[in-house]
Amino acid sequence: MVTFRNMNVTIEKSTAYGEISAPPSKSMAHRYIICAALANGESVISNVDFSEDIKATIDCIKTLGADVRVEGSTVYVDGSRSILSAPSETLTFNCRESGSTMRFFMGIAMTLPVVSEFYGSETLRNRPFGIYENILRSDESLSFERQSDKIVIKGGIRENDFEVAGNISSQFITGLLLALSIKGEGGSIKLIPPVESRSYINMTIQAMNEFGINVGWKDENTLYVESGCKYICKKIEVEGDYSNAAFLDAFNLIGGKVKVNGLNEKSLQGDRIYKEYFEKLLCEKATLDIADCPDLGPVLFAMAAANKGGVFTSTARLKIKESDRGSVMCEELAKFGISTHMEENSIEIGCGLNSPTVAVDGHNDHRIVMSMALLLSATGGTINGAQAVRKSYPGFFEDIEKLGIKINKEDKNMEWINKQNVLIVGLGLMGGSYAKALKRIGCRVTAIDKSEETIKFAIENDIIDDGTFKEDISEFVKEADCIILALYPNAAIEWVKNNVKDIKEGIRITDVTGVKSCIVYEIQDILGDRAEFIAAHPMAGKETSGVESADDRIFRDANYIVVPTDKNSEEAILWCENLGQILGFNKVSILSPEEHDEMIAYVSQLTHCIAVSLMTCKDNEHLKDYTGDSFRDLTRIARINENMWSELFHVNKESLLREMDLFIEEITGLRNLIAEDNTEAIKEKMRLSTKRRSKFNTK
Repeated sequence: MVTFRNMNVTIEKSTAYGEISAPPSKSMAHRYIICAALANGESVISNVDFSEDIKATIDCIKTLGADVRVEGSTVYVDGSRSILSAPSETLTFNCRESGSTMRFFMGIAMTLPVVSEFYGSETLRNRPFGIYENILRSDESLSFERQSDKIVIKGGIRENDFEVAGNISSQFITGLLLALSIKGEGGSIKLIPPVESRSYINMTIQAMNEFGINVGWKDENTLYVESGCKYICKKIEVEGDYSNAAFLDAFNLIGGKVKVNGLNEKSLQGDRIYKEYFEKLLCEKATLDIADCPDLGPVLFAMAAANKGGVFTSTARLKIKESDRGSVMCEELAKFGISTHMEENSIEIGCGLNSPTVAVDGHNDHRIVMSMALLLSATGGTINGAQAVRKSYPGFFEDIEKLGIKINKEDKNMEWINKQNVLIVGLGLMGGSYAKALKRIGCRVTAIDKSEETIKFAIENDIIDDGTFKEDISEFVKEADCIILALYPNAAIEWVKNNVKDIKEGIRITDVTGVKSCIVYEIQDILGDRAEFIAAHPMAGKETSGVESADDRIFRDANYIVVPTDKNSEEAILWCENLGQILGFNKVSILSPEEHDEMIAYVSQLTHCIAVSLMTCKDNEHLKDYTGDSFRDLTRIARINENMWSELFHVNKESLLREMDLFIEEITGLRNLIAEDNTEAIKEKMRLSTKRRSKFNTK
């Protein structure tokens, strides 16, 4: 996932005029894409807006075996190679920050008799999943487990009839409907009143009906799925989105004159009620219930503040969105001088906008950002973290700019997006993964590698724009605006020595090498004043190697270390930090070369030594038949690139040997305690271990 940070937007006081088309419905696009993946054949879905959430859903249908092709705003989905009928291995679902994606696919995964791993942002993973937990834990053969970086479930549910609270997120209901449709045996879901978000359930019913599944309401509170139904292929268009259209139509409440086209008046979208609610906010301090339209909360709060105020009920669920929306809206409205009062399930908003004297914050929540943009068009001001709109409405700022809103973007990533001709030297797993991430955001990416097959594969699969395997690489080097060295340590030094004369003056060079002291100072000396080398270490990888395994998703939730020396400028350090953020790393840290090598010897090289030793100390060809998850987890990295790691061990030998001696001393001490039957001392070590490991659960 490409994570965009550091985009601040300044909006001048300005008024919106004109006509604009509503963006496509994200909610319907999710549902259509999933239904298409469950059909045997190719479906065509047009008018799709490829927000981060929709990209997450596309990633996940690929996990189910669907073939996906994108042309403009149309996505072609072929589910004929679906693995649903015979899944044979662990499935990995990368859900980014999309709650709909995770909850929909978790419902599907509950039907499959295999292990499924769900990855996503920490905020997403910490959302409630109690309905699924209870279903899976009611059967001893199934499981639901929250781990530090993922949620892992073992599926294979046998139930066909469920009874759940009606006021839970409709995303769970959709997940269960999808599960019942896949099982094919028919079934029911009884909702215990009150039933909230009924409109979203109806949208799921509509999508499933359109794709051939007979599903609907048996009575007011009971859903049914008919047995024996099969998903069929469809050619279908996504309708306009009322949720995001509300942010465009809202300009009419603050002096603008905007006509929003492309909305289906007969749509089942519950958020179509925004028009009725807007009218009430214009006339009085209205009391509005948002139980069936929680996503409208932020824009309704903003419009209440800009008009006569308002009282909003059924707000408790806003706590478990991308942010605690009720709380953060109150926090940001205070910067406009708006008084608010928040109870457990209601929020009162005052009125009387003033220009904020400090920047407002987007709280990494797309709907908070868009709500703040509306208010700032009336007062002027700056939003920090405005990049969050890319989650659901990537073109929001461009669209309101077309309507006449005056915007100035300060995006520290734009240097990368607009200006960089990136040369990657060494196109293996890491070089290829860098290439994928940088090409995705608009960089021109070229590469140099010794293998003709590697270069051809990368070009044919759109991983790079151009590349060479030939000896004369001077033209590629001369054209590069920055260079990424994805080579082993000694090879990196040799490459710089051999090509320094062709490197463009003033550019920056970075690397991916796992050790630093042995290369950083030497490369900086070779380059002199010609170019600036700023070292970095992406703490990510996988068991397989080569460009064929390249996948920029390996950077998600991983750490990235910038390793400067006193020769590096502040600008270069910031440049390298931004690179780590663009690539999608969860956390960016800064260490000196010496600090880096000492730390890496412990957290990376020693762990690989232990994994190798575990696999080599006992020769038993039946070991795989007896092992459990603990052994697999400990030895995952034992499938090792011997050339790279032996070199890393050698060049960082002194630090690694110190850490190995420390480990030998510690495990010898534990051995002695076991030999002495010193149970209390063993327990104390385990308590200390648990305490230290628990810190890894918070990122």
